[in-house]
Amino acid sequence: MTFQKNPDLCFYTQRPELAEGIRKTLQHMYPQSSLKVMGKAEEFQVEKSDVYLIDTLASPNGHLEHLLDLLAEMPVLLIVPSLAASHPYREFITGRREMITVEDLGSMAMMNAIHHLVERQQLHEQLIKTAHRMKEMSIRDELTHLLNHRHFHDILQQEVKKANRYRRPLSIAMIELKHFEEVKKKLGHHQSEELLRKGAQLLEKTVRDVDTLSRYSDHLFAVIFPESDEEAAVRASKRIIAAFSGEAHLVISIGVAELGQKETIEELIAKSTEALKIARRDQTHSLCTLSDLLQCQKTLSENRQLLSSLKEEAQKISQEAMQKYFHALITALSEIPLQRQLLVAHAERVSFFAERLAAKIGVSPQELGVIHRAGLLHDIGKLLLSSDLIAKKDPISSAERQLLHQHPLFAAEILQDIPFLEKEREAIKHHHERFDGNGYPDSLHGDEIPKSARILAIAESWDAMTSPQPYRETPLSLDKALEELSQGSGTQFDPELAGVFQTLITGE
Repeated sequence: MTFQKNPDLCFYTQRPELAEGIRKTLQHMYPQSSLKVMGKAEEFQVEKSDVYLIDTLASPNGHLEHLLDLLAEMPVLLIVPSLAASHPYREFITGRREMITVEDLGSMAMMNAIHHLVERQQLHEQLIKTAHRMKEMSIRDELTHLLNHRHFHDILQQEVKKANRYRRPLSIAMIELKHFEEVKKKLGHHQSEELLRKGAQLLEKTVRDVDTLSRYSDHLFAVIFPESDEEAAVRASKRIIAAFSGEAHLVISIGVAELGQKETIEELIAKSTEALKIARRDQTHSLCTLSDLLQCQKTLSENRQLLSSLKEEAQKISQEAMQKYFHALITALSEIPLQRQLLVAHAERVSFFAERLAAKIGVSPQELGVIHRAGLLHDIGKLLLSSDLIAKKDPISSAERQLLHQHPLFAAEILQDIPFLEKEREAIKHHHERFDGNGYPDSLHGDEIPKSARILAIAESWDAMTSPQPYRETPLSLDKALEELSQGSGTQFDPELAGVFQTLITGE
């Protein structure tokens, strides 16, 4: 049996002669140990000691219970007159208390009991330290040793409840190390971690003892300022900026917000985060508050109103110019004999059918206008083809078919320098694409084809089937045209749009 150090004992007794046997044993086994004897109740006070020995005969009339309450956290060895008289004291025996008789004083039995008590106390203290260390690990950031994100939220929740209950001010600040990702790439992982530690240390030295500082995320810190309105939090934040001035690679942005009436934690954090976003815009140390943010938002709102007015005016002018240009273009085209004779009526019908289909599927007014204009201009590329080819009744040759397939590209080229007809140009260029990818000019497939072009494809084919053509003077009957439309659904035409168009025609 050995102790890690010489045990120090306190002996409470009114029989000082009993202490002699204890003292002799201690001096023999542990010369450096000490024994303090206390004999009067009024003189008793708790002192640092490895074990307390209490003579039960010196503690009558409930005084023993009082002593044990005072020594609740200390190892205690009760000394009873004899085993026969020990029964009343057994209720006091716990993990930190043992019992011996007067006859055992100074014996190895006494030393064994003391040894067991010291061991248990050491184990208990070790468990307490371990529990404390585990708790610290659960609430602190490993790198900076500041409170972590989760514990910050726990404390903030308590502070918000307190501030709301007692109507006291409360503010928080979000503090970010600027350009830290670039710094990390430049300096490397190890040095960037050292910078984070240094930043955390500067913050710890600057904030007040009553403030709560945490590492909120990678290079973002957060501070709770209890009993502080926005003005007080700004003063504290300026002290933080002063502490960071002159520090290489440690430039900070701070967003400050004060708790509003009946606000939640989430709302408070959101306000400080928004303020931080404004502060980030400066390249040097910067600070932004909720008041600054509200002023920015007011200015932005006023600017947006002005911008909206300017946009409306510009759109109005652009719309008027587009309408004038478009009507002038249509007028010019109608004066070309070929266009007037063969294409104008077809274009108007295609535009009509395309508009009805587009309206049925609920496109926007702007998209409806695009489809209307695209329908009127969809065959403009045929102006570059010979009138003989356009009006040819006999089957066309492969070379003629290849040339005819170029007319969507010719149309796109004609319209390419008209910016406000860009969407119409795309619809016209691709209105001969097929849903199965076997169309022209780019062999687009399915949803790759612009929706406006898929609408035009159905409208153009329907008019071709139900109107006289150079190669077929008699139009198809309604039933035959519907049959052709159904057969082309999913191959030539978008099946969903083809189904909608069929209901338009049949009224079902």
